[in-house]
Amino acid sequence: MEFAMPRPSGALHLLGAVSRDAWRGLRRTARPSALVASRYALVKCLDDLSTVADRFTEDVTQSEDGQPRANAASVCRWQLARLRTQLEEIEPDVLDRKNKAVMLRHLKEAMSSAQILSAGYRFHSLDRICQGGQSLDDHFEALAKLRVKLIATP
Repeated sequence: MEFAMPRPSGALHLLGAVSRDAWRGLRRTARPSALVASRYALVKCLDDLSTVADRFTEDVTQSEDGQPRANAASVCRWQLARLRTQLEEIEPDVLDRKNKAVMLRHLKEAMSSAQILSAGYRFHSLDRICQGGQSLDDHFEALAKLRVKLIATP
């Protein structure tokens, strides 16, 4: 006499064929909407920053005189301050709090760099022009890398 295992009724026999990992994967279907919204807000802020940086570069390259360049650096600083205020109002998801803090730190430092650069152009100080310009470029580059990281990470 052979003993036969009773076959489960309905779709229950299909459940045994699916691995436990596959079921875990099915539970993680989509990212929470709060994370998507905060990530979108941070990326949008970084896109606005890119526009500010491009406009500043364009204004500096159009003039050879120190005064218009100093004005461009001052306008850049004002726009960075506006972006910083805008960023402070964003309530990030738990996963993006560190990214927001990094962005705020770089924006604050970029504002200082723009102020140093403006003073350098205004008072014809090559040391300040070099220091402010290099520092501003470094912070813009760090924020651009952060934007790429935010877009790439799920």
